[in-house]
Amino acid sequence: MEKTGSQLTIGIDGTGSQLTIGIIGLGRLGSVLADRLIVAGYPVLAAMDTCPDRLPEFNSLFRHDVSDDPHELASCRILFICVPDRSIAHVAEQVVDREWAGQNCVLVHTAGSHGIGIFPAAVRDRYRTGSCHPLMAFPADPRRALPFRDVGFCLDGPEPVRVILNRIVSDLGGFPITIPDDSRALYHAAAVIASNFTVYLEALAANLLSTAGLNPETARHAVNGLMRSVRNNVVGLPLEKALSGPVVRNDWNTVQLHIDTLAQTDPATAALYRTLSSALAAYLGKDALPSRENSGNVPSDIYSEDYHDE
Repeated sequence: MEKTGSQLTIGIDGTGSQLTIGIIGLGRLGSVLADRLIVAGYPVLAAMDTCPDRLPEFNSLFRHDVSDDPHELASCRILFICVPDRSIAHVAEQVVDREWAGQNCVLVHTAGSHGIGIFPAAVRDRYRTGSCHPLMAFPADPRRALPFRDVGFCLDGPEPVRVILNRIVSDLGGFPITIPDDSRALYHAAAVIASNFTVYLEALAANLLSTAGLNPETARHAVNGLMRSVRNNVVGLPLEKALSGPVVRNDWNTVQLHIDTLAQTDPATAALYRTLSSALAAYLGKDALPSRENSGNVPSDIYSEDYHDE
């Protein structure tokens, strides 16, 4: 057994050596992961990044003293490779060529769309490998990142590697999830929809409020308040009950009014509004949106006790 912070974990190679960590890539994810590992009691011995300023900036922001010495990196038991998907194979090959990892090191990438199969065969033949993707959005300023509490981490790797990754995830406050390798792209697409698309839609809503007459700062503040209330509903209610608005109430006149109004200034947004409204109607088991001519002939549930919210 080996002690990591206040936690006991089983050594990767069955020995009692210390579970030390190295990081390659100090972008948004890598910086937050490195800091949280240190706070959780894991020794992060060394880190590297293609940008020479990133490690000094990381040490300054978080008041750590992580080294950039390749010899320190080579002594780490786990090496997290926190780089874009397209760079993982190249970086892993560099690790082998430059001997940045010791014989018993485990290479772990943090990409969402791939399991360990993204590592070149020559790398997998030489090292144990794993993947550990936190299902979480990371801000530009890593100090503003939320805790990993209740965050799912998608893991892949052989059982001895997963045992260690499970322990690390638990110590960080998260929980492990498993996705079949042939479904990783679907998993990551879901993550993009839940994160990036909602950010885009929030920005689009704020821009529409600005067009309606609010100054941009007030518009963004107003939309942020709305989104907080939406998130509160999503956490506390079944998804169907968290929804509101004209599609839920079969208020097709209002839906058509929105589409017509948007079409006057931004046809692309009008088309997007119709597409999303149609998708929402289908999700709720409703018929397709009525045509413009027939929208006024569809009964409305505008006074429904469950859904009247405006």
